Formats: sequence, C-alpha cells, structure tokens
Amino acid sequence: MVKLSKAKCIFLIVISALMLIWAFAWPIGNKLVLGMAYADVEDGTQIKAYREFNYEGFQEENSNTQQTNGGTAYFNLRWNHEDLTGLMIKPTNGSDSVLLNFMNIYLSHNMWDTPVCQLTSDQIYSSFEIADGEFGIDETGFLRINPQGEDCTLVCTSTELIDSIKNVDLTLKHQTKVSRISSALLIIALLWLTVINIESIMAFFEKQDTWAVISILSIIVAGAGVWVIAFHSGISHPDEDDVIKCLNYGMNHLIPPDMRVEEVANTYSGYGYTKLANSTWYFLIAGKIAWLASKMWNGILYYRVPNFLMFAGMAYLYVKNIGKKRWLVFILGICVQAWYIFSYTTADALDFFLCFIALLLITDENSILYKAVVEKFEGKAMWRHALLGVLFGFIFLGKPNYWAILALAFVVLLFKLLEAERDARKNLWINYGVIIGFFLVTIGTRYAFDLYHYGFGISEVKAEMEALHSAYDKNPTTPSQNIAVTYRMFSYGHSLPELFMAVPTWFKSTYRSFCGILGDSATKDTYFKIMGILYGFVVAALGYFGIKNVGEKPRLEKVKLGVLYGLFIVSFVASIINSYVSDSQPQGRYLLPMLFTASYIAYLTPEIFEKKFFKTVLISLQVLSAWYFVTAGVGCFV
Repeated sequence: MVKLSKAKCIFLIVISALMLIWAFAWPIGNKLVLGMAYADVEDGTQIKAYREFNYEGFQEENSNTQQTNGGTAYFNLRWNHEDLTGLMIKPTNGSDSVLLNFMNIYLSHNMWDTPVCQLTSDQIYSSFEIADGEFGIDETGFLRINPQGEDCTLVCTSTELIDSIKNVDLTLKHQTKVSRISSALLIIALLWLTVINIESIMAFFEKQDTWAVISILSIIVAGAGVWVIAFHSGISHPDEDDVIKCLNYGMNHLIPPDMRVEEVANTYSGYGYTKLANSTWYFLIAGKIAWLASKMWNGILYYRVPNFLMFAGMAYLYVKNIGKKRWLVFILGICVQAWYIFSYTTADALDFFLCFIALLLITDENSILYKAVVEKFEGKAMWRHALLGVLFGFIFLGKPNYWAILALAFVVLLFKLLEAERDARKNLWINYGVIIGFFLVTIGTRYAFDLYHYGFGISEVKAEMEALHSAYDKNPTTPSQNIAVTYRMFSYGHSLPELFMAVPTWFKSTYRSFCGILGDSATKDTYFKIMGILYGFVVAALGYFGIKNVGEKPRLEKVKLGVLYGLFIVSFVASIINSYVSDSQPQGRYLLPMLFTASYIAYLTPEIFEKKFFKTVLISLQVLSAWYFVTAGVGCFV
C-alpha cells in the first residue's frame, strides 16, 4: 500500500476541495449576445441595448453601447438572465433612417456560443414595438426604421422570445456545470495518480538515457500539437465533413445502416458512397465515445475526442516502452502523418491504433498472443483467443492498406509453427484454429448485416447509390469523356503511366504528405529534402544490417526477412495501385503501414541501435518531425 506524507495529503485534499468548490458552487454566468445586421447604415452609428429584470424598467446599468462596423453591431450583455423580463434596443442615432436585415441572439460562455434564434426582418417587426418612430417592411423586404426623435427604441413584446432566452440560459448553465464536474473529477484523478506515483515516475525518467529522453520529449511535443489541432481548428481536414456526419449517425445507432435509408443520405460524399457502408466498426464505436464526450464537456469538438484518446493511449505505451523497445520510434516517432491522423476525425486512426497494439503483441514473447498459441489449449483461457481473433478481425474490416500487419502476423505465426518441434505443432494448430474461428466470427458478424440489408445484391445497391449521389465528374451515368481524368483510371481504360502523366507530382505529393501535411505549401523544400536524405539512410541501414549477417542466420530467418522486405515494398506499390484503380489521392497516410514493417525489421536487428550514427539520424528525424508538426503543421489549421 502506498503511503503519502502529511504534506502531500494536505496538498491533494486542498486542491481537490478547491476543484470541487469550483465545479459545484462557483457561479456560472452566460453572456447574452445580440447581433444586429443592417442592410443600410453608416459605420460608426451608435446604438444601444437594454435588459429589464423583474419588470423594474430599463436601467443604464443593464445596458451596452456599440457602434456599427461593416453593417453589424454586437452587444454583450452580462451576466445572469433568470429574471429577464424585457429587451429594448435603440437601433439608430436618433436621426438617420436605417434598414435592418436580421438579428442574431445567442448565449456565450468561455468562447462557446449557443444559438437562441435568428430573427428575420418580419419576425423583428412582429416581436417588437417601436417608440418615438415608425417602422415597417419596405419593398426590399428589410425592416425600415424611421426615427422621430433621439429616443427611438424597439421594445420586445414577445414573451416567447424572452422565455426562449431564459430556457437556453438554464440549459447552458446545466451543461457548463456538468462540464465543470467532469473536468474537476478528471483533474483530481490525474493529480492523485501523479502524486501517488511521483517517486516511480521520477525513478523511471532517471533510468532513461539521452535517446529515450529525446524520444519522450518528441512525443510530448507531438501530443501537444495533436491537442491544439484537434480542439482548436475548424473542419478543414481531408474528408472530415463526411466522416463527422457518419460519426454523428454512430452516436445514436448500434448496428450498420442500410445505405439506402434517408437517414444516411447526408453522409454521402461526391464520390457517391457513404463511409457507413464500409466494413469498419469505427463509426459505431467512436460514435459512442463522442456521444459521451459531448455530454460531459459542453462545446468540445466531440468528434475528435475518440482519435485523441487513442493517440494518448499509444503515447503512454510509447513512453513506457521506448527505453527498451527502441524500434517503436519507427511507428510513432519519425512520421508527422502518424500523429496528424489522430488530430481530426478519420477512420484511419482506429486501423493504425489496432496495428500498433498488434505489433506490440507480436514483438513480446510474454504477450497474450504467444501465451495463447504456445500454451496448451484450455477453455478458461479462451478469452485470449477471442481478443486476438477480434483484434485481427477488426484490422481486416478496416482499410485494405493495413492488411500488411495481418500479413506480418501470419508470417510470424507461420514461422513459429515451422520452427516448432513436431510434438508441439498439434497444440499450435489447435490454438491457431481457435483464433481463426474468432477471426471469422468477427468478420462474419459484420458482413451478416450487409446480407440482412441487401441479400446478395450489395453490388447493385452500391451502383444505384453511386449514380444517385456522385458528383457529375465521378458519376457512372456521365459520358466517359467528362469523367475526371484521375478517377478510376483502370476502369476507364487508362494505362498506369497515364496516371503519372495526369498527376506528374504524384510521388512528390505523396512523400510531402508522409513527412508533412497535405496542402502545406509554405514550408520550404529544404525540410523535405533533409527528411528524404535521413529516411533514405534509415531504409538503407535497415537493409544493410538485415542482410549483413544473413549467412549466419537460420534458413527460416532468412526467408522471414525476405518476406518482410517484400511487405515493405508491397505497401508502397499498393498506394500506387489504389490511386490507379480508385482515385489519385497522393496522401502519405496510405504509406503508414510501411512503418510497422520497418519497425519489425528493426526489432529483428536490435544491433542497429548500438550504432551512434544510426541513433543520431533517428534523433534528427524525431526533432525535425516534432518541430515541423508544432510550427508548420499546427499553423496550417490554427
């Protein structure tokens, strides 16, 4: 049992008490924001808004004065609105006629805005009365206000509008309190865990060498970049708008949908398909996490929470193991794209995360993978087989480019079988068979929903939906001469060389988005050239050390290395084929599976990490990647 000193206990109790007081008792106030949009008004026109409480009249202390700028003016009226009974606006300077277009009303708390309503000119006319002036809808459809004195005012007469403001205020306060409580409990839990384990944490870092410290600092910097992009950037990432709509569906549903139902019509992209029709379980699983996050933290970009949590989990495992499992640097330490996919909403994140877990299992002789396949099969230990079957099944149901990790697992387990004594092979076959059984059940369960929805006509349904939802230049009903030149080039009779003639920058764009961000045009070529040289050196070193002592290795070990190098090349070729068969999207994320193969090759050649020049190159890659991600990468979106 962990013992805490008296000082630490007092510190934890005081901080926890303060956090709980803040969460449960600290006052919550929302700003009432009125946005006036004029169709005709001079800039600098002074206007004023008043609130009334408990029918006590409109007083100066409850007013706010603004000047028009660009035809708009925004009033920030603080603080509480439970006793709100009236609104009054002085819409002009008392002499000039103005045209009012609409009025936005919303409540704001800590920069998060909750809309109440938007009143059109007609609705303003019916919800307000004018004093010391005349108003009405003119021939343009705007509300014309003609003041007859300096005290021309619009007074709200709609109790429904006042009630809606008060109701939204109460709702926002409740959501804010829930957010405070959630944040307080999370911070308290992390604080207690940190203080209780502070000695272990300090001892852990004291044992790390320079290599590990730099690796840990790099992933911390990368994590900060992921956090900033995830929760402080708009929807400007690849396909994210469509993915968010699919995730929103997954927040409230338990099973994959029929792609023909009206409920998913808004999830279709210009390519004529919905990602909900993909085999991945990402949207249904991540959707539930996003739903919980949306309830716990008001205003949070809930749709990015699942991927951020997966990154946090990987970062923890990375920090914990990098000192001994240095090959992990290839997966999570030297590639910007491997960080970036966790900063926005994309199903690639789940595939990458599962492959990360799979590789940890494959490279650990004490993992549940090897316990499951080596130990004698027993029913009470079948949970291991089930977890492995589900893990590999989920990877199979993800994007095909991540099947490389399945091929890697197959190769490793196959050689495990071939290297085993004849008497041990029967037990291995049994365990393999049980894992494969759970694997087939996992993928069969997913495809059963497709069979239920479409029978054996899923291809016809996909073609029907594609014709219905595709953009013109990608629609199968469009004449072939009008189809986008890089779209499904194989199907439209184009040769592979024509792909590179149509997209001469394919290799450059793919590479730049692997060690950078797609669409970044500000970073100079110097960064990418240096990264290219360093990457080339790493690949060459892996190849050299892999074959250096190949003559001394067992025959099966030679074959295994040969297969691994083949998988490394296949992952790159698969990216080209995808562009040729589907659509030319030179995106570095399609090359991410190469990181896992490179990691396993490094795992098989640990002596490479004893070379100072090799470690220096890897450290340089980590530092450059982290620097780019928090400067140019974050700068692209924030």
